[in-house]
Amino acid sequence: MHLILCLRIGWDVVAGDYDVLAPVYERIGMAKFAELLTPRLLELAQRSGWLGRRILDLGCGTGTSMRWLATHGYPAYGVDHSGAMLQTARHSLQEHMLDSHLIEADIRSLPPLDSMELALALDVIAELDSLRDLEAAFDSIAGVLVPGSYFVFDVFTLSGMVRQGTAGDAIVHDGDGLMVFSRSTYDYERQICTWQYDLFSEVASDCWQRQRARRVLRAYPLQGIASLLQRHGFEVVTVVDAPGLQPLELSRPHSDRAIFACKKK
Repeated sequence: MHLILCLRIGWDVVAGDYDVLAPVYERIGMAKFAELLTPRLLELAQRSGWLGRRILDLGCGTGTSMRWLATHGYPAYGVDHSGAMLQTARHSLQEHMLDSHLIEADIRSLPPLDSMELALALDVIAELDSLRDLEAAFDSIAGVLVPGSYFVFDVFTLSGMVRQGTAGDAIVHDGDGLMVFSRSTYDYERQICTWQYDLFSEVASDCWQRQRARRVLRAYPLQGIASLLQRHGFEVVTVVDAPGLQPLELSRPHSDRAIFACKKK
């Protein structure tokens, strides 16, 4: 009863989805995928023949990958469409006394960037809403990479997106004055999963602030992605599952997520 009373005397806050998520993004575990995969994907790229240094972190979010890259001596540039996420990333990098090269931009229309040798996109390609957006992003990314550079990114498989979208309700976080609930729904017609997040933050004694945010993600056939990459000047070097990084068949993927490592021709 006490919790219900607190929620009744709280209030709703309307804001952009990532404005809401940015302050708690890492706290509630939404950056764990990037944190786990960043060092492993650099190793994967190097095993596949990549020898560069300058890295473009696409959809850099709150800077999880950038912190690791900067700590390990890689000149890294972060791009994100959300100013709130970039602000959080900037503060985090400054707290760790690391250089921050952050750009607010859409990956479908990147600004001119010189001599990028690797584009890394973790947990971002699935946010593209259509094949047209996917093509625009691949074309834009190819445009900022020098020949012989690599593009490494993850996507959901079709079966993986169904499993994510039909997971239902979950408690994402509960503690330290913050409760976060999620609800996933799946659109079979468009192969789209929508996550709705309800965040309750304690702002005073017996008073909670309620906020809501959404993420809308889409899956694409892996063979279709491979064809689009080739059309836009990329050679697919390897495709592996995530997080195990074991070889993955495009026609019969056995994992929820796939990692593409591609080389610009």
